[in-house]
Amino acid sequence: MTDAMARRDVDDLAALMLFHDRISGRLHTDETGEVLRHVALGVEEVLSADQAIVVILNPDTGEIVATGGDEGVEEILSYEELMAGVTGRVMEAGDTIVAGRAELETGVPGAVSRFLPDVESVIATPLRFHEKLVGTLSAANRDRPFDQQDARILQAMASEAGMVIGYSMRLQSEQRQRRLADTLRDVTAGMTSTLDLRGVLGGVLTGLDQVLPSDTATLMLRIDDSMRVMASRGFEDSDTLRQAAISITDDPIIAELVEGTAPVIISGKEDRAAGIYVGEGPMRSFIGVPLLARNRVIGLLTVASAEATYSLEEAMIVDAFGDHAAVAIQNARLFQRTQATLAKTETLYQVAQNLIEGSSLDQTLQSVVDGVAEAIPANGVSLVTMNPRAKKLVHFVRGGNGRDRIVAATFDELWDGLAGYVMREHEAIISPAHRADEREGPQARARREATGAGAVMVAPLSYAGRAFGVLTALNQSGEAEFGRHDLILLEAMANQASIAIENARLFEEVQRLAVTDDLTGLHNRRGFFEIARRELERAVRTGRALSALMIDIDGFKRVNDTYGHAVGDQVLRHLAERCRRAVRDIDIVGRYGGEEFAFVLPETDLKTALEVAERVRSSIGDAPFDTEVGPLPIRVSIGLALLSNETDQTVEQLLDRADTAMYLVKQAGGDAVRSAEDELG
Repeated sequence: MTDAMARRDVDDLAALMLFHDRISGRLHTDETGEVLRHVALGVEEVLSADQAIVVILNPDTGEIVATGGDEGVEEILSYEELMAGVTGRVMEAGDTIVAGRAELETGVPGAVSRFLPDVESVIATPLRFHEKLVGTLSAANRDRPFDQQDARILQAMASEAGMVIGYSMRLQSEQRQRRLADTLRDVTAGMTSTLDLRGVLGGVLTGLDQVLPSDTATLMLRIDDSMRVMASRGFEDSDTLRQAAISITDDPIIAELVEGTAPVIISGKEDRAAGIYVGEGPMRSFIGVPLLARNRVIGLLTVASAEATYSLEEAMIVDAFGDHAAVAIQNARLFQRTQATLAKTETLYQVAQNLIEGSSLDQTLQSVVDGVAEAIPANGVSLVTMNPRAKKLVHFVRGGNGRDRIVAATFDELWDGLAGYVMREHEAIISPAHRADEREGPQARARREATGAGAVMVAPLSYAGRAFGVLTALNQSGEAEFGRHDLILLEAMANQASIAIENARLFEEVQRLAVTDDLTGLHNRRGFFEIARRELERAVRTGRALSALMIDIDGFKRVNDTYGHAVGDQVLRHLAERCRRAVRDIDIVGRYGGEEFAFVLPETDLKTALEVAERVRSSIGDAPFDTEVGPLPIRVSIGLALLSNETDQTVEQLLDRADTAMYLVKQAGGDAVRSAEDELG
């Protein structure tokens, strides 16, 4: 190797370190667009390129986004532009390409020529995230040609950039999903907070604009064989529009929505949307969704935009919003029809408010049962959720004065009775006392007689057309029968409860995902520190012992390099499971990062912590891990530290001492346990 080559290698290594410093710190601080811009700027700096271009395929929106380093210019590419020239060749071949002027785009302008029309030399390489192709990274020059050394440097930058961009996109997608879940919950709360039909109709379009902004929007309700516009936004003559009634059979879009009961997306290239949906101006994109109640189309919801191009994901969002809107509209209709004769409608409203404000799924379920018991003259109320495919009960909640008389049942007993019938038929029913009901099986009928049950009402709990449980009100034999008004009220509360239960479940799921590592199922770094800080504060307050462990897999890089990241992921999942089994339920286990795992052991002194650490080490090392390439022996280095009031004011300080002990183990050859207290004497 010549001195010049050696100097270039040193310079390239220094440049790559600068590139790493530029982009690695931006994962949790910048939006994805800003991350892309800094990747492009970094490439321009390292390769002294006139222009660098990052092309990303966004899986959430379906857009192809190209970003240049200079001034952070961002362009939306067509598929033809993506596949033109070197970017298309890289996408097809999945390999790095160095090209001169003669090999560049012909015909359709490609991504590179969008940013540097007079380009003479280009290198382009794939961007991958967890082995999946997510885009391309290109560098272009007007004069200086690139060589193979430049290509190798670009590949090295692309390897790191792909991971950073991939994680940034995943983080941004998760944040967007959380914001969407929060928005849907808040908007649904607004719609369901009133049972006045006029208020609901107006609130639907107001809420829809928060979920998906548009230039125009309409809400139609079905009246016999036509659709009538009940609310609209963005039209010059809204009053005239609200008087319009459109025949279902005469309008092709309405017919398609009613018959298909699925969303319809129309792009600007299709000339199918009439002015009643999109207004007077030109339309670029249109979404129509049916409003379904009990598997019947009761109305339509449409949005249109002159600028934005709606995606399938956005159509699904409007469809999900439509499910909430349909329930809100149907509830308001039921309320409107029955308010003259139902003295307890105010109770229904208050119960709905309590459900919306429920902070957990368990609290929501109990609120449903208690609300129904208060609103309906029933001796006992029960709420059951079940999984028919698995043939198991998920929740069984009781309420009312006669709650103690409601005996828990098995899935087969409920499925054989009225609950199973209601879930299969999606129909609320009344079953009078002292009369054989053919909708019950013999096992359920015998059980009903044995418990002394009289009249029974059952309403389905369903969301998005899927029944997931039942709400049951019952009286004892000799008590009053239920009437039609009672059933209407129960059904309305079941509809409200279905939304509240789904919202509570969704909220808990979002909270769980926010603090869970998706690969191992352990706490992620955020979730781990949240719980660990509480335990440290409690230990300091009570004076009880607390210990921490840090674990690192010995030779894990060799596993990834030899067998690939898929096998590495299998190893991480197996290790997480063995760690879980080796400790108590009260112990906190989290993925600290990469192949590092952290433990916090409440009320655990040094001697016990050493025993736990040895148990964890042996549980991992005593038996090889089963992987797709066969059994793999895995060893770990473990460092531990005991909480000290003199040195440990934070979880971070405690873990740092355990981490130091762990690295001493690794330096000594690994596969051992070492305590930070050993260093103190």
